[in-house]
Amino acid sequence: WSLHFDIDPDSARRAETEFHFDPRLTFIGKSQTAFEPEDLAGRKIDFAFFDAAHELDLNQETFRRILPHLAAEATIAVHDTGLWHRQHFQPVHHEFASAMPGEWKDDQLYAHQPDERAFIDWIVLQHPGFCALHFHTTRTLRHGFSLLQQKRALSA
Repeated sequence: WSLHFDIDPDSARRAETEFHFDPRLTFIGKSQTAFEPEDLAGRKIDFAFFDAAHELDLNQETFRRILPHLAAEATIAVHDTGLWHRQHFQPVHHEFASAMPGEWKDDQLYAHQPDERAFIDWIVLQHPGFCALHFHTTRTLRHGFSLLQQKRALSA
């Protein structure tokens, strides 16, 4: 069972036309920060995927709302946490870097979504029970993602 929160009318249309046949997907046409426990119909969250807001405060608010409803072994994935290396830029990436509020880490490495990176750091610092694993590379241009889960020993 999967819940998808989005305020974009195109997302609602796509959910209806492309996923209407799958009863495991429930589209909810509201902001992720409008999450209410009733949306879960009494279930716990096993997997949460952040790839919409790209804004630190919205992601923090969403995390605070879902935290009490996470299953003990829930996984949280956050997209766009990697860095882009300048040597792999195509013209579209140069345009993006000049027009968007990204952040150059040095003269070669660009964080195209710095708030997503800050969100990961915030979770780990504010909620030390979570650990993060990053799937990043600068050997090619990839957006990268990070996974978070509550710490526990495998023997437990």
